[in-house]
Amino acid sequence: MSLKNQLSDTMAIAIASGHSRASVLLDFYHLYRGGNSFDSLRLINGKILPVFHINDYPELPPRTELRDSDRVFPGDGICPFNKILPLLYDSGFRGGLSVELFNKGYWGTMDVKEVLRKSFEKTTQVINSSMG
Repeated sequence: MSLKNQLSDTMAIAIASGHSRASVLLDFYHLYRGGNSFDSLRLINGKILPVFHINDYPELPPRTELRDSDRVFPGDGICPFNKILPLLYDSGFRGGLSVELFNKGYWGTMDVKEVLRKSFEKTTQVINSSMG
């Protein structure tokens, strides 16, 4: 089975679970990587999402060739946060944003405290510039 990062599949699985507290954990990278339209987030009740992974991705390699390790700090790539964060907020999302990075380049050049500091600062900048 090939995973294609499709939001429609993710939501179908959560709905099919039939559990009253079912939810999903989404992230900007996988939505982009799967070729999903960010506009489809309008169809989700953001109130049920406890957390959303925030990360960014570079323009190259092309979307279909991106790997998890290509993720970069929020604001350092091409993710249209100024469109997506207001859309997510309008859907009712009030959960947490969790930075998710697997970039080995960061591991080799920064200690944990520096990665945490940069993650916090860059995420805060993206939120402030996107939400007005």
